[in-house]
Amino acid sequence: MRGRALYFGTIIGPLLALAIGVPSARAAPSPSIACVFPLKPSETYTSLDAVPAAISNAFLKAISSHTRTGEPIIAPRDAAWQVTDVVVDQQLAFRRFIEAGHSETTWFVWYERGGYTHSFYLALFNERSQNDVEILVHLAVDLKDLCSITQALILSRHNSGNVSFIDPYW
Repeated sequence: MRGRALYFGTIIGPLLALAIGVPSARAAPSPSIACVFPLKPSETYTSLDAVPAAISNAFLKAISSHTRTGEPIIAPRDAAWQVTDVVVDQQLAFRRFIEAGHSETTWFVWYERGGYTHSFYLALFNERSQNDVEILVHLAVDLKDLCSITQALILSRHNSGNVSFIDPYW
């Protein structure tokens, strides 16, 4: 009996899931989000590689601590990634970069996470200096609210100097 369950779970189950329409790991392009940031200077980046090293390193350090050993940390924008919990390819990451940017010294990174549920995340950082970065906010956000919540947090941080909330699930 155990052999049949193993066979079903490793071979038949994934094939059946693919046959009935589970989204492919080679998913649709990353979402494009038109967003204007309230404070200048501001810039956005569609590649994590283009983001200054201190910001991308802080982000990658945070998510790598929540990644299984040997699992890719994050897929680039528009790349194939693991959208669902049906593992099609062990080499695909469960997270995919969407966009990053900054308004003054407040940086954001938007990414999506696959698995049991497909969700979108916002990570907000304060760049104190070129090599000193702190995580201010990490939270799951509905795709349609990524821009407005990011704008509100950047303005709140600028006006009060204080914003902090860290969801531990990266």
